[in-house]
Amino acid sequence: ETKDSFRASNGGQTQTSSIFAQGGWEFLPGWMASLGGRQEWWNTYNGFNNTATVTNNMPDRDYSKFSPKFALEYGPAPWYFQVSLAQAWRFPMPGEMYETITPTNNATITTASNMRPENGFAKGFLVRRTIDRGEVSVNFFEKDIRDLIYSQTLINSQGALATTFLNIDRARSRGIEVSLKQRDFVLPKLDASVNVSYVNSKILENTNDPAIIGHSLLLLPSWRLNSLNTYHVTDQWDVSGGVRYSTQPFFSFQNNDYI
Repeated sequence: ETKDSFRASNGGQTQTSSIFAQGGWEFLPGWMASLGGRQEWWNTYNGFNNTATVTNNMPDRDYSKFSPKFALEYGPAPWYFQVSLAQAWRFPMPGEMYETITPTNNATITTASNMRPENGFAKGFLVRRTIDRGEVSVNFFEKDIRDLIYSQTLINSQGALATTFLNIDRARSRGIEVSLKQRDFVLPKLDASVNVSYVNSKILENTNDPAIIGHSLLLLPSWRLNSLNTYHVTDQWDVSGGVRYSTQPFFSFQNNDYI
């Protein structure tokens, strides 16, 4: 059988160029300030969304974005403190902008070719203390993202449910992570590395679907636990074992199901 026609075709290209610089300054004994930044130039071109009867070329677009970062460290032994601030941009990928999805009733919905880049601002406060044969740390973190790129399910003009990538106006994740690393933990020759974290995520603004405002983000467990332990049997032989645990994340923005 020879196929000489197509139902739909879509695609496009992106390109990113960037430059990064960072410097540090110890302005007082035990005090260190770091300042850095990344300049990015992004553009998308050759985008198209064609059907068997219609040719639809997408407009070329470009962005120029700067992402600064700053950290302040103070380390009076055995303590260490760090405050960090950072902005970061994430540009959409071709599949997120140009992919066409056809539901069962043949009603087609296409991702927005004018999708905006994500604009994230992260804050962190780290406290670490050296202990006998190891260290323990507590990290408080928060990330606020505008124009978050996420897959959403909407009803198109033909009344069909279809999933597509769209911008969520604003979302926030904040949490805490506690870590422990220690040699000869409980038993001689046993090294342990354990961390547990809690994250609370929430959609704060969403023009496309206001009903999901206040709901949690997808695929992001609230609790996670990781443990890697190594026992040094001899100078030549080690035995290692690890444990990972996470609570069930949501799979839909309605937050009425779990994976």
